[in-house]
Amino acid sequence: MGWKIFIANDFNKRLIVFISILLVVNMVTVFFYDLMISKIFRLASTISVLVYLFAYKFNHRLIYAVLLIIIVSDIAIVGYEYNWGVFLYGITATLSYLLLALNVVRNIEWTQINWYEYLIYAFVLVFNFYTFNFLSNNISSDFDSDIIFYSLKVSGIMGIIMCLISGLHNATRLSFKTAYFMYATFGLVFSDFSAMLAYYYKMEPFLFYFLDRAMYIFAFYCLIKYVYYYTEEQKLIEVKAKRSFQDSKVL
Repeated sequence: MGWKIFIANDFNKRLIVFISILLVVNMVTVFFYDLMISKIFRLASTISVLVYLFAYKFNHRLIYAVLLIIIVSDIAIVGYEYNWGVFLYGITATLSYLLLALNVVRNIEWTQINWYEYLIYAFVLVFNFYTFNFLSNNISSDFDSDIIFYSLKVSGIMGIIMCLISGLHNATRLSFKTAYFMYATFGLVFSDFSAMLAYYYKMEPFLFYFLDRAMYIFAFYCLIKYVYYYTEEQKLIEVKAKRSFQDSKVL
């Protein structure tokens, strides 16, 4: 037990150092460099997170797939001034949100949710849909085609649904693992929302680009912690299965 605690503490320290470096580097690029340089460092940060997970040999194929899709999404952001960049971003963001939602939706304990909680969740969902629909429709004229506009709009809707699903998952299966997953999904969506306000609405762009990048790095921190707890849980399940198999052989 002591050895496991030591390993966990060592991992947490290294993770904090790693995330702190990413955060500082990204904040510097937002503060002192132009938008294109900032986008390139965002892409580099995503790649470094994928390499970090590979280095620790964490076992979660779906998260690896999601990170690869997010890397493509970040490449699209680099080319966001062009139609292909906006369209590719909308498609990849939608796909990554969909995969993250599918990752946990089957584990929701629906019977643990009371009827009045369903009403609350429904109200929150409708309110978020209405707000996003209002904000997105106001910028529809900024797009050269409806296909490009709706690719971005669908990604926003999928992001809202993903957050609801991750929230329900955490509420009914409460643990460090589910909480970190929920925070990761919220971080990704808040990052996108902040970027939308900064880019399209020019609403305090410096502040909202700062929030965009801070929430993006925060989401990665939570995602890594989720994968860590998931891997530890899988190891424990394997140990219990081996013990059960050995006990059955003895009997």
